[in-house]
Amino acid sequence: MHAETSQFHSEFIPAKSKKSRRLMVVLHGRGDSLKPFRELPDELGLYNMNYLLLNAPRKYDGGFTWYGFPPRQARGVLNARMRLSILMEELKEQGWKTKDIFFFGFSQGALVSVDFGLNYQEPLGGIIGISGYEVASYSWFT
Repeated sequence: MHAETSQFHSEFIPAKSKKSRRLMVVLHGRGDSLKPFRELPDELGLYNMNYLLLNAPRKYDGGFTWYGFPPRQARGVLNARMRLSILMEELKEQGWKTKDIFFFGFSQGALVSVDFGLNYQEPLGGIIGISGYEVASYSWFT
């Protein structure tokens, strides 16, 4: 299987096991990009997982960001949620099952992953948030 999206610049890293139907969608933090996460499969040692690395939609400080500074955070998070919903529809059309899709987010990516997972209407495989410094303060998005 392969994973593609019209919503984000992305890179797909296939699982070492060709039979794998699991997918990890990876979201970086503010000012970063998908590039440092290319080594994530080796770092995690989860070789039976496919990975879809995403760049956030907005340019920021040599990298990208999922949402802006006050007072624009809410609009940016809601925009990310909408775009991730479209991504999920695209993935389902490509044969992925939502219960086999996991979200991995770092910093801003953690907030966006948790927000999406809490608001998405179908069960996901799981959500992993690393250093999600603002996740608790944005619970009002749900």
